[in-house]
Amino acid sequence: MVFSKLVPQLNLDDGLLEQPTQGAGFQEGVETVVGPSVHVEGDFASKGDIIVRGKVTGTVETSQLLTIEQGARVVAKIKARSAKIAGHVKGNITITDSLDLLATAQVVGDVETKILSIAPGAVFQGHITMTTLVTVDDKIDARPHERQTGFKKNSSNNKT
Repeated sequence: MVFSKLVPQLNLDDGLLEQPTQGAGFQEGVETVVGPSVHVEGDFASKGDIIVRGKVTGTVETSQLLTIEQGARVVAKIKARSAKIAGHVKGNITITDSLDLLATAQVVGDVETKILSIAPGAVFQGHITMTTLVTVDDKIDARPHERQTGFKKNSSNNKT
């Protein structure tokens, strides 16, 4: 694993300390980066953002953002607050907020999330459970034949 923290870098030209920039490969808020040559096996948990560029097998859990980049391969049970997937994932995914499947994503497994976005080109095979709470008025329920006709179907298929 490669851990990315905000670490000052020495500029030898003027002797002053500079902060890393986005151009230097630094991403603010990212706690853990699994590099492209890294293969992590087992239970992998973090309280901060995770970026996967390599391979992960087992379980991945974070209370923040999980990013699986294009070219990354994950065979794992995943739990996160939110996720952006551009790589390959095989395993069930539970996201408490939002899941974005980008155009290069290939996901095989069941998904449970509040908000789901699937870009054109993404491949998904599995079941989706949306966790958004919807309240339904008792008078407008899932029996449209009763509202339309006023008749109720009974189990013996006789009209009443």
